[in-house]
Amino acid sequence: MKASNFFKSTMAVFTMPTLLFFSSCNSNKSMNNSTSTDNTSAITSAAEVKPAELKPTEPKPAWGKDMTDPMAVVTEKLSSYKAPALTGLTAQEARK
Repeated sequence: MKASNFFKSTMAVFTMPTLLFFSSCNSNKSMNNSTSTDNTSAITSAAEVKPAELKPTEPKPAWGKDMTDPMAVVTEKLSSYKAPALTGLTAQEARK
């Protein structure tokens, strides 16, 4: 008797969500049958979008001669903060 009740409750728990899931799939077929032929014109590719020309004000460091100009600008900005190197700080100082 206990096995029968367990089986019935298990079936109810799994059957209802399964039926709900499958009944919701493809319920709105009109959205899938659009008459538009090409939607790619609204999407711009990464090749079309060009970042602003960033030029470093200082020469590139010796360790980064092959670095791109935008990345050199980023390293210049980071060095302008005059923050101490994390390797020279204690854990408590680094968390501040």
